[in-house]
Amino acid sequence: MMRHPNSFNSDDVERVLQLEADKKVVLLRAMILFSHLSLIEKLRKPLAKQKLFLTHVRILFVIYNSPGISVGDLRKSLRLSHQAIYRPMNDLIGLGFITQETGASDRRVRHLFLTEDGEGAIGKLGDYQDKVLIKDVEPLTDEDWRGFFKVASCCLDPIDVKYIHKNFLSDPA
Repeated sequence: MMRHPNSFNSDDVERVLQLEADKKVVLLRAMILFSHLSLIEKLRKPLAKQKLFLTHVRILFVIYNSPGISVGDLRKSLRLSHQAIYRPMNDLIGLGFITQETGASDRRVRHLFLTEDGEGAIGKLGDYQDKVLIKDVEPLTDEDWRGFFKVASCCLDPIDVKYIHKNFLSDPA
């Protein structure tokens, strides 16, 4: 099996295994941070072309995977305050990427949907991101994926696990 060009060698892994638990946690935080920054940097150019920022993409992603999600549930999923979500959400409405519908049973609740343009935007960004990620993870084995899944699962909140189960792991009806 070919080793990923950015992976650590077996000596590095052995050194990690020898670290105290608190040092492993600091290392994990660093790896999560730098993985996130690397992915974001790779997205910067296609985002700029569409005049979007990361918050816009996160909103589109959640609405894409949960059509009709309420603004309140969107805020909870993204852990954003009303103030932090209001402007990017209005930007997306102004760009014609999302629409809002008033709730049938509670008129105070607004449900969010992607428009055709919104689906196109998230589709282009998703395709680009998928190409980047596929190239990055192609050399990983099933055992690598099991290890990643185990570690990533430990970092998730219950609301995240529920979202992932509902949108990615449940059998299609």
